[in-house]
Amino acid sequence: MFYPAGTSTRCIGHFKQMVVTGEFKKYNYEDDDENMKRYGQVDPPHYQLSNIKGPHILMVCGTSDNLASPADYLWLRDELKADNKNKVEFIEFPNGHLGLLIPKNRSQIDFIFNKIVQKD
Repeated sequence: MFYPAGTSTRCIGHFKQMVVTGEFKKYNYEDDDENMKRYGQVDPPHYQLSNIKGPHILMVCGTSDNLASPADYLWLRDELKADNKNKVEFIEFPNGHLGLLIPKNRSQIDFIFNKIVQKD
């Protein structure tokens, strides 16, 4: 296993599209025919967050994350709760994007793991 693991250029391109447009949409192939083939429409559709349903969603966020700002993850939390009445448990830690993978404080990982495996 290699750490940190890489990502694809398409994934980075998709992230850039969302940052530039300010919209949470599927990947834009920047080719009308390809978008039509994949989505049935020229413009990529927004993600339908109302389709995400679960008995319990755990969101763990880092307040120092340079890739996911508090404004973005708070918006996502509210969207997941809004239409589908999900139970969203929300936890913030003073970490960056990789802070929970290589924590300075192991108790954070233990706390999160216990949250994931606990039964309701």
